[in-house]
Amino acid sequence: MGFTKASDTFPHIFLIGKVRSIGLESIVCNWIENWLKDRVHRVVVNDFYSEWSGVISGVPQGSVLGTLLFNLLINDIDGRINSTISIFRDDTKLFSTVQAMEDVHSDWASTWQMRFNVDKCKVLHLGSNNLHALYVLGDVTLGVSLIKKDLGVLVDGRLNYSMQCQSAASKATRLLSGIQ
Repeated sequence: MGFTKASDTFPHIFLIGKVRSIGLESIVCNWIENWLKDRVHRVVVNDFYSEWSGVISGVPQGSVLGTLLFNLLINDIDGRINSTISIFRDDTKLFSTVQAMEDVHSDWASTWQMRFNVDKCKVLHLGSNNLHALYVLGDVTLGVSLIKKDLGVLVDGRLNYSMQCQSAASKATRLLSGIQ
């Protein structure tokens, strides 16, 4: 699952609080706070300009500090969700054995005003004894994926990698046919 425009939406007040809570030197915390505060933006369409408005969330795009601050923001997600969690940039995967629907509840995202991108959230049911339960995030029932590509590797619900082998063989065949 991914967060909806995560770099644009996390509130500065929460981020500054987290920066201060990890024990950084006060001068560094003040520098980050000053870097975030008093920013303004406006929209330009053709030759029409909107009014300037204050920016109270997110970080400037393309900034190295933005990635660092996002990681800081989500660094406590694993303490609030009862699952094994894998995070790579803004892509988050939850792995859990579910005995009852209460096992999947977490309020982490709402606490920090982060929204999961439900279009990117899919369920891959693992194992032969899986109940194939429906999962709901907010008010949206999540889609089910039969095969998932994770860091370039295809895997199915039985942790079978044969689709990965077929895909690699198919690519190799296409390359070889192009060489002739």
